[in-house]
Amino acid sequence: MTPEEIQVVASENLLRTYFNLGLAIPNSTTVEEEGFKACLGEFEHPICNFAAGLQLDPWSAKQLASLAAAR
Repeated sequence: MTPEEIQVVASENLLRTYFNLGLAIPNSTTVEEEGFKACLGEFEHPICNFAAGLQLDPWSAKQLASLAAAR
């Protein structure tokens, strides 16, 4: 594997791990939009309240801000 391939695999593993940890918190869920994937939970901690893969466009930012504001 090239260093670039290792970086991609490691990043994907980190995201899967973090989402699995977040979803292990009771009443946590994921939201998948075209511009991001988020984990949302009732427990007020970043382990279950975060977003990944955010595309830096106005629509995605507005959608994510709306999710955060609803909490």
